Amino acid sequence: MRPEDVDMFIPGIAFHELLQKAMGQEYAEKEVELENIVGHIDLLKTFVVEIKTSRKYTIPEFPEEHYLTQCKDYMVMADVRFGYIVVIYFTAGRNPWKKKASTLEVVAWSVEITDEEANDIYNEIIDIKENLEKAVAESDPSLIPICKETWRCLQIYKKEVTKICPYYEECKPSGRYPLDVGMKVCAKK
Repeated sequence: MRPEDVDMFIPGIAFHELLQKAMGQEYAEKEVELENIVGHIDLLKTFVVEIKTSRKYTIPEFPEEHYLTQCKDYMVMADVRFGYIVVIYFTAGRNPWKKKASTLEVVAWSVEITDEEANDIYNEIIDIKENLEKAVAESDPSLIPICKETWRCLQIYKKEVTKICPYYEECKPSGRYPLDVGMKVCAKK
C-alpha cells in the first residue's frame, strides 16, 4: 500500500472492526486450514460472515462475484453450509456532480450451498492449489488459469496505475488483457 492510499483503506478497516465487535469478537478473524491452504474468516459461528466495504455509489442487486467465491470457499474450509456477505457502502447515493451527500448503507446477502456444491468447490480449491504448486515448481505461470477479475493483474485509482502483478510481463495466458487495454477496462470500472 502506498502512503497516499492509506486514507482510502482506513474507513474500511474501521467499519470491519466495528462489525466484528458488534457481532462478537470471540468469533472474529478465525483461521481455517484445508490441505495446507489457510484462510482468515472475518466471523465464524455456525455460519461464515465475510465483511466488505465499498465506495460504490449504487448498491448492486447481487454481491460481487469474487465476494461470493471467497465466502463459499471459506464455508467449505470451515465445513459449514450457510454464510453471509455483509457489505458496507459508505458512499451510497453520492452524486459528486450535484453535491448530494452520501449515506451509509449496510447490505447483507445470505449464501447457502448444498453438500454437492461444497464438494465441487472443494475440488476446485484443490485444483487451484495443485496448479499453483506446479506453476511454481516449473517456473511457468502460464499453467495458472487467467484471473477472472482484471484487478488481479493491475489496479487503477484515479486513472493512475497503482499496482501491477509482479508477474505481469512473464504471465501471458491467452485472453489476458495487454497493459494498455487492461488500463482502459479498469478505468471504466
